[in-house]
Amino acid sequence: MRKPTLVYDKSQCTTNNRYGFRIIAMFRSIIKPFFLYLKLKTSPTILLEILLLFLGTLRYILNPYAGKRGWKLPPGTRALPVIGNLHMLPTLPHQGLRNMALKYGPIMSLWLGQVVTVFVSSPEAAELFLKRHDVVFAARPRGQASDYLLYGTKGMSFTELRTEAVVSLVEELKREAAARGVVDISGKVGELIETITYRMILGRENEDKDDFKGLANEILALAGAFNLADYIPWLAPLDLQVCLFSMVMFY
Repeated sequence: MRKPTLVYDKSQCTTNNRYGFRIIAMFRSIIKPFFLYLKLKTSPTILLEILLLFLGTLRYILNPYAGKRGWKLPPGTRALPVIGNLHMLPTLPHQGLRNMALKYGPIMSLWLGQVVTVFVSSPEAAELFLKRHDVVFAARPRGQASDYLLYGTKGMSFTELRTEAVVSLVEELKREAAARGVVDISGKVGELIETITYRMILGRENEDKDDFKGLANEILALAGAFNLADYIPWLAPLDLQVCLFSMVMFY
């Protein structure tokens, strides 16, 4: 008897959920039949908003420390319950952030869901964060991608290897820049990932030029997809975007 094959479509996580707004359509498709059955005229989208607001308020009530952190944050716009400022990010988020930076300054704070984020948009401020106080701001938040695709960030033994590969790439980019050459950044980053992956697995260079591009592209697609669970953690068990399922199947 032939063993059944479990098929998953990672595009549900990486393509159809840009900034998570497709989730509204998914909820509507799920709950609309119930409205037809009950013959209610209430919009499914409005019900979703009410449901999220109710869940966020309930969590706020049950958490005695919510809203009492006392953080001294940079200036920024007011955030909505649950989703924070996610609704303010347009299709091209860098343009929206630039417009907000003109109003609130080169250092501003936004709430991406329930995660507070500080945005830096000037060279002087970037130098302050990345050069003068780089050790303080060297930490990175953990997400589902790091847990399932990067072995839970357990990779300190490969730190020197990754550093060597990145330094080599930077030197190559400097030579191309000095020669006024054109560089395919996406291609170079893909080659970098292939080199690191090959050396981590086999302990040597990819002399035969085996094609790891497909694998690297899949990792980048899953790791770079907007995952609502990273910004609203209490929605993670629901896996609304099928991102967790895609990562588990890939892993």
